[in-house]
Amino acid sequence: MKPAHSAEFRFYEKLNDFLPPAQRNRTILYRFSGHPGIKDPIEVLRVPHPEVDLIVVNGRSMGFD
Repeated sequence: MKPAHSAEFRFYEKLNDFLPPAQRNRTILYRFSGHPGIKDPIEVLRVPHPEVDLIVVNGRSMGFD
């Protein structure tokens, strides 16, 4: 199935340590289908979600729910 949606992720400070060097300190495009929760792409990108303190969506702070 072809991904129907995309989201951009950027991780800051110590969270970059979890990423491969080519993805550190830059925006990462994540393509997906359906309606995954926010934890899913964070974990797919190799960042443990409990390490994430702040999620910003369209300029607004959001929680994991």
